[in-house]
Amino acid sequence: MIPVKEVMTRNVITFREDTPVEEIAQTLSSRRITGAPVVAGDGLVVGIVSEVDVFSKKGAVAKDIMSPHVISVT
Repeated sequence: MIPVKEVMTRNVITFREDTPVEEIAQTLSSRRITGAPVVAGDGLVVGIVSEVDVFSKKGAVAKDIMSPHVISVT
């Protein structure tokens, strides 16, 4: 079994809860990624936003369209 630390991304792109949806779409496209964590002011992960969320949900900022149920591993 391969440990997560050997395959994980260390420089993670994140969005703040108040990041505009347009900025999220541009960042996901330009970085060629399909999603990223959403963090609160204290840096804690509060959700995740994907390209599917950008195109299928209505809202102005990350908090409006993010999925609040995040599954993580140690």
